[in-house]
Amino acid sequence: MSKNTALNLPKIGTPGAQRKISVTLDAELAAEMDRYGAAYKDAYGEVVEIETLIPHMLRSFIAGDRSFKRWKSEQRKGGQ
Repeated sequence: MSKNTALNLPKIGTPGAQRKISVTLDAELAAEMDRYGAAYKDAYGEVVEIETLIPHMLRSFIAGDRSFKRWKSEQRKGGQ
């Protein structure tokens, strides 16, 4: 991958307030996360640990989930 290849995940900025949680990954997913970290390094020139990637990947996934956005909107309006 070259620096011209755009990843779905944008470059990670400075974290805000945080809450620590524990996540267990199976071996295959952990290996994929390691590979994604390598792709991130190729794309942005920075090494990022899995623990840093996970919350940003989750944020990106949630932001792109249209059904979840609709559900949140309904909840705000008092719907179920």
